[in-house]
Amino acid sequence: MKIRHEAVLREFDKLDRSTPEHSNMVFDCIARTPEGEETRFARRIVDSKRSWHDSVIVMDGEEVIGSGEDPRPFFWQGSACISAQVFNPQQRLINKVWIKDQDRWLVVVPPYNLPPGKNWMPFVRGDVLYFVHELSPFRVLKASFIHPRDDFLVLDTVIEHPVRVPVSFDKYSRLRGGANAVQIGDLIVGFGHTNDRPVPAPESITHRPFLFVYDWEKRLEYYSFDYEFDDRFRVVDPTSLYRQGDRLYLVTCETEYAWQVTPQKGRICLYSIDIAGEPNESGFGLGGRRLHWWPHDKPSKIRRLLGAWGRPEGT
Repeated sequence: MKIRHEAVLREFDKLDRSTPEHSNMVFDCIARTPEGEETRFARRIVDSKRSWHDSVIVMDGEEVIGSGEDPRPFFWQGSACISAQVFNPQQRLINKVWIKDQDRWLVVVPPYNLPPGKNWMPFVRGDVLYFVHELSPFRVLKASFIHPRDDFLVLDTVIEHPVRVPVSFDKYSRLRGGANAVQIGDLIVGFGHTNDRPVPAPESITHRPFLFVYDWEKRLEYYSFDYEFDDRFRVVDPTSLYRQGDRLYLVTCETEYAWQVTPQKGRICLYSIDIAGEPNESGFGLGGRRLHWWPHDKPSKIRRLLGAWGRPEGT
């Protein structure tokens, strides 16, 4: 697939210490309807010395809608929504969903054998809300109410494919969650990020987007793409994904280093991906490099060299 840089939507500085008058705004994301109506969300870090504890989510630049970090947008129940998680020292991570038109937060309760976490990728299929919970194994959770008046959703594991990928420096999969996913025909398409650390220092952590394409219970594929992201920004995190005509639009939050390093510069960018070509056995669109494929009832296969976190030749 061919990716094209469309615009820098916002540039920012991540300071040593924030105050309510000058907080760090990061991880912008966009919920956009086919008609072009946009709702924007972002994470505001009130105190960068306590960024895990003191983050809130703002809508359209000003309105604080609650605590949380790294919002991912989607449309559900006729409304723009986000999924997010909040960190509390006593309860650790708490997953939740916010429904804009209802001005309502819902706590998300995972299955008993799965801990709360981050980087979950929401998507809607047939008016039902799902989350890609993990990429190795590839696990999908379905959200539902026990009763419509409840202020919580319960999750059940409905898909789990035994996908194996290389691990990162922290012994967890190099392929991590990212933006929301979208449905295109029978396919679920989404962008995650790779995670690598060439040397044992937080300044060396590198994230780069990759694409997954899932044909429900039939086939799963992961793709990189040969795009020369700006080397000034080691961390490129997908935050939101939407479709307009024959193009997908990807929003990213790009920073010079990982979150805990300050001061540093960052930016919010918009990219487009041409999807006019029909998906086929060779790839999704044109130009993609398939990292992994899993056809139903067959062992998963993965390439030895995963270009999603490497550099294309000649760059």
